[in-house]
Amino acid sequence: MPSIGTGGRCSAAQEIRGCQSLAAERQVLREVTKQLSKLGKNQWREVSLQFRRLAEQSLQPDAFVYNTAIIAYGRGHEWQASIHMLADMGSEALERNAISYAAALGACAKAKQWVVATQVLRSMQSASHRPDVRSYSDVIGAAAKKQEWALALRILSDMPEESCLPDLFAFSLALSACASDQWAFALEVLRQIHSQGLVPNDVVFSNVMSTFATAGQWQHAVESFAQMCDAALLPDLVAYSTAISAAGARWQCALALYQQMSEQEVQADVIIFNTVMQSLAEGQRWQLALGQLAALCDSGLQPTLVSFNTAISACGRCGRWQSATEVFAALRQRHFAADAVTYNSLLSALERHGLWAVALSLVQDMQRNFVRADVITFNSLVSSSGRCGDWQRSLYVLALMESSSVQPDECLGCSRQGKPDRIQHLQLQGPPVFLLL
Repeated sequence: MPSIGTGGRCSAAQEIRGCQSLAAERQVLREVTKQLSKLGKNQWREVSLQFRRLAEQSLQPDAFVYNTAIIAYGRGHEWQASIHMLADMGSEALERNAISYAAALGACAKAKQWVVATQVLRSMQSASHRPDVRSYSDVIGAAAKKQEWALALRILSDMPEESCLPDLFAFSLALSACASDQWAFALEVLRQIHSQGLVPNDVVFSNVMSTFATAGQWQHAVESFAQMCDAALLPDLVAYSTAISAAGARWQCALALYQQMSEQEVQADVIIFNTVMQSLAEGQRWQLALGQLAALCDSGLQPTLVSFNTAISACGRCGRWQSATEVFAALRQRHFAADAVTYNSLLSALERHGLWAVALSLVQDMQRNFVRADVITFNSLVSSSGRCGDWQRSLYVLALMESSSVQPDECLGCSRQGKPDRIQHLQLQGPPVFLLL
């Protein structure tokens, strides 16, 4: 057996020490990566401490460390730090892979930085890295949070060209970008979903219905609700509430949806009752609205101030001031504190009959309860006095209004034309004595 010379033994020893040193370095890098992966949302400041630890040992972070650091910054919504990390990888001649870009992109998306997220996506494509559905969805989600619906639609259109088909999650994110005037965009997204052979889920339908309802496109909203039922998806409270709200003054449609809800044994909540009442109020079905309020009170649920306000409004729209007054009394019996909407709805019922004295006492009641009167309040008072054919009462209202620091609108402005000297006289006197509390 040949003997190993001194030089050979030294070389072998150095090689062993080199391997041991390399193994130790890798172990440290693995430990740092592990620590970074455990950082929570509010622990992103620990990233710099871990990098300082490596610097103190003269160790160079590898791609795994950088990628994990970018993700940690993303959890803390520190998108700028994530972008700086991505740039540092390039300056350190480290290969930025799809994980690097996706992590930085996700950080920007969480922080709603849709412009930067789009730039990272384009850089990722330029570097010959193919974004996955998650990366595209992150950009769409960031755009949606800022209602950048045009960008969301463009990203959706680009995905098939990049051999990456959107999934239902990506489509639902795009739909959430729709504002009330972009309901046509919602139709286009639905078309794309069907063209891919996908079946919309409950999230997609809810987003679509919400857009249609806000835009006043009640037919599209109800049609989407019907499609949801046809797809064997069980609408929840939110879906029913959205569809009923979209019905608006189409009270028959609202009642039909409410009836279907009962048949499906979906338990109505206060919001559902209020939404149905609002539809009945808009459809001038005051008796049905009062019936709905009675059903709410008998259901074991606690009506809200909105419930009573909606019922009073339903009576007011039809000039049923006695019924409106009864609802107002019931509101008081339940110890609700009436707000400006309550008083204005009741005043609306009174003004149709020129009940000036009753309306005036109601405004005095507002003041006693420290509810601030607004221009709607004074419009109703002026209208009540006008129906009595007494312009002097209208001038008193204008004087009180200006003493209350409420600016008259165009309607009230017409009442003061031709009587400026009389208003000035009333202002010098102060508000009429019978209006003072």
